[in-house]
Amino acid sequence: MRRQFFMTGDKIWIPIACKKQTKKLSVYRNERQLYELQIPAGEIGAKGYACDYYAPVPLADCMGSTVILEGDFPEEFFLGIKFREEPPVQERRPALHFTANTGWVNDPNGLVYADGIYHLFFQYNPFDSEWSNMSWGHAVSRDLLHWEQWETVLYPDENGTMFSGCGLKNEKGLLGLDRDTLLFFYSAAGGTNEWSGGKEFTQRIAYSTDGGKTLCKTNRGVLPTIKKENRDPKIFWHCESEAYIMSLWLEGNTFAILRSADLEQWKTVQAIELEDAWECPDLLRFTFEDGSEKWIFWSADGYYFPGDFDGWQFVPDKTRGRAYANDLAYAAQTWSGVDDRIISIPWLRTKNAGKCYKGSFGLPREFSLIKEDNTYILCQKPVREWTQAKKKVLHKTGFKADGRVICLAEPETAYEINVVFQGNSEVYWSLSGSSLSYNPVTGVLKFESREIIFPQKLTQLSVIADADILEISDEKGAALAYFEVENKEEQAEQKEIGIFGEELDEVLIFAVK
Repeated sequence: MRRQFFMTGDKIWIPIACKKQTKKLSVYRNERQLYELQIPAGEIGAKGYACDYYAPVPLADCMGSTVILEGDFPEEFFLGIKFREEPPVQERRPALHFTANTGWVNDPNGLVYADGIYHLFFQYNPFDSEWSNMSWGHAVSRDLLHWEQWETVLYPDENGTMFSGCGLKNEKGLLGLDRDTLLFFYSAAGGTNEWSGGKEFTQRIAYSTDGGKTLCKTNRGVLPTIKKENRDPKIFWHCESEAYIMSLWLEGNTFAILRSADLEQWKTVQAIELEDAWECPDLLRFTFEDGSEKWIFWSADGYYFPGDFDGWQFVPDKTRGRAYANDLAYAAQTWSGVDDRIISIPWLRTKNAGKCYKGSFGLPREFSLIKEDNTYILCQKPVREWTQAKKKVLHKTGFKADGRVICLAEPETAYEINVVFQGNSEVYWSLSGSSLSYNPVTGVLKFESREIIFPQKLTQLSVIADADILEISDEKGAALAYFEVENKEEQAEQKEIGIFGEELDEVLIFAVK
């Protein structure tokens, strides 16, 4: 079915029925294809076409002209299209952990800090709460805690859907663009949509001259396919060897390191295989107080490999670390444009059952590297902005046997609960109806019915609770786990935070709004 619409505004809003069977919707102007989207098709009920929310399709260049929508949808779908924004459904969600207004999110992309703004681009499907239509969503923050979602910036095209990539400032004035231009490198996943049928995965460039609000794709600097589905370019300038360095996933556990002087011509200088590592690579430099350095090679699942890098070759040590104690966090990326620290944010693979959005992001954390027994250990503490923002709401010390601490949790507030304990007795947390415990003898950390192994004999733990997200870490940030509180809609009301244990020395509770 084809329907024509005369555009008087800059977008249309199409009805989305989450998790239904998808159908292709094509958008044309003067027979030139603008979009190919997979849209879940809703059912027709007594009140017309049933949908969960409305998603925008940008058509600013078509104002004053006619666009054509084509797809195997009922007439009621087309009649349900809106020409003004429909407010999203109000749902309880985390206060400070970013979630998209609606739709599916996964990997953070294009992280760049410029002009006082932290840009968080991310893999996004605006048109369903399931994976499809890979695009780049966009959110911004000035303090890494409070986020505002901006317009989606990259949509699937004839070269494929938009997979992961990175962002950086054009400090050297390359590609014929000004130095204040923001550059973005992304994987065009050829063959993942019908429009790009028969094409391969390529690495491509988009740029922004308006502070990241809009991205323009360019055919300059296209990196041809090395392996079938090579993807996830991460780029930085290496001063000592005077070249841009790209780390790129190739296949399996194999990654490539490439060099370029101009961001257009790239040469592969190393292919390296790293045990169990997969996707979303990063190369990070750590400098110690004595001036010495150590690099780590990072992969999506949180495996990291300490080693040395000279601009051409990464030589790993014989050790491998794991940044997370469980599997909820994935595909973390670090911000470029930040000179005094390394800031990372992961995608959290939350289910968000019954909501119009799926997936969330962890609290940004600062990376540091420590050495213990000739082994380098990655530590992740919440960003300093978190420390500066939190307000103490409870502090108790000097517990006797069977100590108990209770306080009330307010909606739309995140809490950090720091507990200092001693001996071999378990410590218990009661968090808005969910239970958490840690056994210092066995190292078992248990949330509800789920158990994971944490380091043994810890004497201090931090729990950050933000609606349905929990982040648990030791004092150094060397051990870190994430949990989702599932099916707890009643938590929207004010609930108790409780800490129980026989040998508690100190309990500190902070609030961040």
